Amino acid sequence: MKDYMVPRWNAVIEHDGERHVLRAGVQVAHKDHPIVTEHPDDWTPVKVAFDKPSGHESKPVETTTSEPGEKRSVAPTRRGARKTTTSKGGDDE
Repeated sequence: MKDYMVPRWNAVIEHDGERHVLRAGVQVAHKDHPIVTEHPDDWTPVKVAFDKPSGHESKPVETTTSEPGEKRSVAPTRRGARKTTTSKGGDDE
């Protein structure tokens, strides 16, 4: 998060011929963006309140659909499961 900045205070600045209203701690901009580099005193690095705990690696996310050409295994159906069908003829058995 060291690459991202937020405004230090509420301000109105001019950038690229337009006025921009900055609200303290609200807008986020990359540190290399001209709005930050041209007004460096108006910005401060983002402070992360809840960072990932050290030592915890994130697990990969499982996809629910297969990629093109990817073969997926299909779980067998449960034995003895009752199949339900509907009758279109209206006769009750």
